Amino acid sequence: RYSSEGRGGGQWVTCELESKELMAICLKRVHGLDKVKLLDASFLWTEPHSKRLKVKLAVRKELFSGVVLQQQVVVEFVVKNHYCKNCHMHAAQIDWSSVVQVRQKVDHKRTFYLLEQLILKHKAHTHTVQVKEVPDGVDFYFLHHRFAQRFAHFVLGQVPSRLTSTSEKVYSVDLNNNKASAKQATAVEIVPLCKDDLLCLSKRSSGSLGSIGPVVVCTGITSNVKLIDPITMRMGDLRPDAFFKDRPSPLMSAHQATEYTVLDSEPTGVSSQGGEFDQAEVTLARSADLGVNDAVCTCTTHLGRYLRAGDLVLGYDVANANLSADL
Repeated sequence: RYSSEGRGGGQWVTCELESKELMAICLKRVHGLDKVKLLDASFLWTEPHSKRLKVKLAVRKELFSGVVLQQQVVVEFVVKNHYCKNCHMHAAQIDWSSVVQVRQKVDHKRTFYLLEQLILKHKAHTHTVQVKEVPDGVDFYFLHHRFAQRFAHFVLGQVPSRLTSTSEKVYSVDLNNNKASAKQATAVEIVPLCKDDLLCLSKRSSGSLGSIGPVVVCTGITSNVKLIDPITMRMGDLRPDAFFKDRPSPLMSAHQATEYTVLDSEPTGVSSQGGEFDQAEVTLARSADLGVNDAVCTCTTHLGRYLRAGDLVLGYDVANANLSADL
């Protein structure tokens, strides 16, 4: 590979001897070509092991009115071996220079499964050199800082999250050139919520969303947390910065849901904004209690469009749940 800018700078290009790409790199290193007209350029044969490249140039320049000077010159280039930055880091056993630590403190990995699919869809993992699973999250290692910053901003734009900290550790110092190399770590925290979680909002968060709730259901995860109040059918988007101010924890998650059988469903005629959900009054019986007792319950749901008599549905038994929030 040859450096397009010389002295190890610029971009490293793979070229064959006497190729057009190598000729273009050599012509960039010839000073004064912008002041003359280049007529022809060709390689002269040299020993492959001589570390020499000879280029024959034919140039023309008009000196005075009607006086044109044409000349052929031979320019000799010396090929010097040089390590690129990646090779230097590999020789020094430095496999990465920046890491993005993505964390979510929950007892399930559903949000990480969503993030994994988004990363694969948008090919955001192209520049990763290593991916390591750790407790409460995943570490993504990169060879350059700019790739890590680009990945961190990608995560912030796809799931509700925030940058918690950025730290650096110097591993080499060049006092002659006043340069230092450091490893950088960026921590990203994802909100501990997932789709179908039951959430109790604070007064401030409820007021900022148009006084919905305070008990709401999470209907989706994007860059914000999508919420719906099944009683009023009002919806809102909880932004990550608003979430981390109050840090409302989920009352119940999907793994705590109980299976019910729908006995009857009566639409109320109320729909959410945009018509995504329809409200209904449903009569339910716990599936495990069918044939054992006649206990039934009636509740309001935002899934009236999808529920029919005889369907099985997962729901939260809030009446018998041990909740930390004061409802």
